Amino acid sequence: MSTLNRINLTNARMFAFENALNATNEQFNWAIAVYFCGYGLAEMPSIIALLHLTPKVWLPTSMFLWGCITFSMAWAKTFPVLLVGRFLLGITEAALIPGVLIYISMFYKRSEQTFRMALLQTFSSVAGAFGGLISGATGYLDGRLNIHGWQWIFIVESLPTIALAIVAWFLLTESPESAPWLDQRETSIAVYRIRNDTKVKVRNQITKDDIVAALCEPRVYLFMAMNFVLTIAITSSNGVLSRAWMAIAKTMQHHSPPLLQPNVTSSVILEEPLAITSSALGYLTSGVESLMRDPTTAARMLAQLLSSPAYIMGAISTFAAAILADRTQQRGMISMGLAVLTIIGYCMQLFTLNVYVNYAGVLVISMGQMPLTPIITSWLTTNVGGYAKRAIAVSMFLLSSSISGALGSQLYKSAGAPRYIKGHLLNIACMALLIIFAALQRCLLKRENNRRNYSVSYGVNPLKHFSKAEFRDLTDKHPAFRYTL
Repeated sequence: MSTLNRINLTNARMFAFENALNATNEQFNWAIAVYFCGYGLAEMPSIIALLHLTPKVWLPTSMFLWGCITFSMAWAKTFPVLLVGRFLLGITEAALIPGVLIYISMFYKRSEQTFRMALLQTFSSVAGAFGGLISGATGYLDGRLNIHGWQWIFIVESLPTIALAIVAWFLLTESPESAPWLDQRETSIAVYRIRNDTKVKVRNQITKDDIVAALCEPRVYLFMAMNFVLTIAITSSNGVLSRAWMAIAKTMQHHSPPLLQPNVTSSVILEEPLAITSSALGYLTSGVESLMRDPTTAARMLAQLLSSPAYIMGAISTFAAAILADRTQQRGMISMGLAVLTIIGYCMQLFTLNVYVNYAGVLVISMGQMPLTPIITSWLTTNVGGYAKRAIAVSMFLLSSSISGALGSQLYKSAGAPRYIKGHLLNIACMALLIIFAALQRCLLKRENNRRNYSVSYGVNPLKHFSKAEFRDLTDKHPAFRYTL
C-alpha cells in the first residue's frame, strides 16, 4: 500500500496529470523531491513516537493518515496543492520502514531477518508491477462520474489503504510477550530466541547513551553512505523509467515491430530488432514530452504493461538474493555482486539506443538494484545490537536515503534525452562507490570479529572494569556478539 501510494504520481502522469495541473517535467521532479524532504524531517520524531506509542498504535495510525492524504490528492487542482500533499505523504510514511524493521527484529533472529525484509521489498516490487496494471485498468474509468483517469488512480489506491489500516489496528501486537496467539511456553521460546541471538536484553526506551552510541558508531555511517549512493540510483532511475516506458511504447507503435503485430509467424519474430535511427531520435526527443501530457490510450496501456516485467524480475531476484544472504551470512559479498549487475544494466542503457537492448537493460537494473535495499538494510539491523540503539541507527540510515532521494530526483533532466549520458554515468559511479563502501565495511567487521575471537581464545577479558549494569547495556559491544559479514 505504501508503494502504491508513493508511485501513483508516476502512473498519474501517463493520464495527462501534467496537463491538468499545467506543470512541467521539472516541476514534477520537485514533487518527487519534496516527498523525501517530509520523509527526512519526520524520521526521528516517528522513531520516538514509535517507541512510546508502540508499533501496534503508531503504524496503523500513520497508514490511515497517508491513505487519507492520497485520497485528497485526487482533488488537487494546482501544482502547489500537489506539493503540499506530497510533503505530508512523506511525513506520514516516515513511520513505516523503521517501524517494520524494528518490528521484524523483535520477532526474528538475525539469520532470519533478511528474508523477511526481502518479503517487504518483494511486496513493494509487486506493488510496482500491479501499480502499472491497476493504472492501466483504471484508464477505462476515465470520465466516469465526471472524474478523470488520473483522479481515479489516487482514489482506487487510497481506499484499500484506509481499510487495511483499520484492520491492522486490531491485528498487530506490541511484542512477543503480549502476542495473544502465543501461549506461555511459546512466548518464552520467542523471547529466548531473540535474547540468545543478540546477547542483549530488550529495552524499549531511548536514552542519551543510546543516541551517543549510535552517533559515535563509524559502521553506521558506512551503512548510511551505502544507502545514500543506492537511493540516488533508485530515485533517479524512477523518473526516467516512466518516460522510457512511454518512449518504447510509442516507438513500437510507430514502427509496428513484428512482436506487436496481431498475426505473426514464428519466423517473423527472428527478424532484426528495431534500432532507433537518427530520425527516430528526433521523434522521441520531441515527442515524449507531448506524449506524457496527452498520450494515446493504446500507448499508455502498453507502457503500463511494459513496466510490470521489470518489477516482477526484481521481485524474483530479491527473493533469490535474500535466501542466499540468510544461508551464507555474506551480505557484503552479495551486495557487491548485485552492484556489478546494476552497472552492467546501466551500461546497456548508456552505449546503445536500440529499443530492445534498452528494455533488457532496464530488466537487468531491476534485478541488480531492487535486492540491494533489503540486503543492505538487514546488514545494518543485524549488526546493531539493542532495541534503542538499533532504532536510532535505522533512523540515521533512512535519513541518508531522504537526502539522496531529493538529490536523485533531479538527476535526469529533459535536456539529457534521449541518452541521459550524465544520469547514467552518475548512477554507474554511485554503484562503484557502493562496492567500495561494502568492501571496506566487510573488512572492518571481519577484523573486529577476529579481534574478539582472539580475546576469547587467549582468555583476555577487556570488560573486567565494567559493572553489571554497564555489561548488560553493551549491545553489539558485548564480547559474545559477532558481526555478520
